[in-house]
Amino acid sequence: MGRARDELLKYDSEANGVFMPPPPKKLRSTSSTLLRVVGLSLGAAVVGLSVAAAVLFGGDALTLRSIEYAEEHSVVAVQSKGGSHLESLMEAGAGSEEELESFISKNLLLENEIDIPAYTEDGIVFTAKNSKGDILMCRTVCRGESPAVVLENRGGGAYKSAAVLDMAMLGYNADSLPDSFGINRESLPMLAAPLLSFDGINEKGVAAAALTVNTSECAEEEGKTTLCASSLVRLVLDKAASAEEAVKLLSDCNVVFAEDSFIHIFIADSTGTACVVEWDSGEMHVVPGSGQWLIAANRMLWNDAAVGDSRVREYKVQAELEAMGGVLSEQAAFELLASAGGTSGTHCSVIYNLTTGEVNVRVGEGDTYTAQIEMKN
Repeated sequence: MGRARDELLKYDSEANGVFMPPPPKKLRSTSSTLLRVVGLSLGAAVVGLSVAAAVLFGGDALTLRSIEYAEEHSVVAVQSKGGSHLESLMEAGAGSEEELESFISKNLLLENEIDIPAYTEDGIVFTAKNSKGDILMCRTVCRGESPAVVLENRGGGAYKSAAVLDMAMLGYNADSLPDSFGINRESLPMLAAPLLSFDGINEKGVAAAALTVNTSECAEEEGKTTLCASSLVRLVLDKAASAEEAVKLLSDCNVVFAEDSFIHIFIADSTGTACVVEWDSGEMHVVPGSGQWLIAANRMLWNDAAVGDSRVREYKVQAELEAMGGVLSEQAAFELLASAGGTSGTHCSVIYNLTTGEVNVRVGEGDTYTAQIEMKN
């Protein structure tokens, strides 16, 4: 190892024995993400102990250092400084969930494996306004007992955004949560969070949410980018400045759906425009909002499919919005999400203010966690 590289390595005894670089301002690397595994012997200081030490440069190291529990461990807050890695994924191509897992493992997790679970949770999403006239996108999903990840993405040249996902998507569960986070093996899966976001909002006031449906099928067309459905929300958040742009981005993709993990995408922006994008029998369908709001649960809207209790739950939201003239307080929106979101698990409810960039997250009956992104409409 050369002198310059020697100078980059520092041992941090409080970071689980992992080597880390000095502060980022001293690094000359132009890459926001550079992970290397270095096999070292710690010598006399740690006799006989050999470790594989990760040297993290730039944004990803800062991301891992930012992670912390909030709201009594019901929320994990992350500030992603290394970007979403979406551009690299699109260049590499991912024609299946297995290829997506391989990309994440090789490029983000130091060859550690990740098993992305099927996304099958019930939920509902709708647009409304608050008393100030701000546009809201309100969504809930029924999930397990693992915390919700609230991710603020601030790097990589994409639009700044805030997104939410279930920590279980990253391979964690309620029985395997780290006591704390940092630059260590247990925290590495958090680097995959941007690519697996359930829903979110960007600085242009564009919001998107994925909801499960009973079937999805996209025809493969030559010349289009192939992308797994689990990364579609990230595509919208990183690149779309309006709902119209979001639809165009999705139309330019060959979307791959994992087995038994079918979704449609709800899109809204700060102008009040909203739509749902669906794929069925090889065709993409765009269902626009009509009137003051749009509501979607776990069924296809383009053909008014009747699946489970989705239509009943949508009607419940519609009746409340009609009674209130489409105007809801934050508390009323949370209560409506809880009553209409489904009964298959603990609710993770989020209210996105598309006008101000405020994001309010509530897991179960816990306290509300608030994140804020600066809007640049």
